[in-house]
Amino acid sequence: MGLFDLFKKKSKKSTQQPVDVPKDNKKDTSVEKHKVTGTSHYIDNIMKFKVENVYYSETKKELIEDGLENEKIFEYEFYPDKIELIPEPENPHDPNAIKVVADSLLVGYIKAGSCAHIHNLLKNDRIVKIDYEMGGGNYKYLDCDEDEKYTLDKGKSPYFVDLFITVKNEQ
Repeated sequence: MGLFDLFKKKSKKSTQQPVDVPKDNKKDTSVEKHKVTGTSHYIDNIMKFKVENVYYSETKKELIEDGLENEKIFEYEFYPDKIELIPEPENPHDPNAIKVVADSLLVGYIKAGSCAHIHNLLKNDRIVKIDYEMGGGNYKYLDCDEDEKYTLDKGKSPYFVDLFITVKNEQ
């Protein structure tokens, strides 16, 4: 889906959510979640993908009508086209480092404790696809309690990148 398509249609679900694996492939694949580290050093790169979230400007009443209770509605959404995992053996801090690159821009690194596993997946060509979720910054949160009383809070959270890596299961 291109950026133009995102503006044509207002969706209640973010298109950044992990994509389900087709049912016929679920036996042969699994999805692993990996948090990307070091994103605070690459905020300028991450912000190059920002797109205004149309829901952020909505009123409390509009958010209720759209069914957006009990979830963070960030000011921006982020839409790179491609996420890559690139080993970085010349990294002066960690020769096992794997950088996370979005459309040729560095956005962070795989956590050190997961690098050996990711190296193994890359070496054995077991990665089927990489989905992501990027977020952070200013947000609204529409809280709905059990009495259906609504409260609209605003806040700010650190920027983040989470990867959802679909891998071929070992036979």
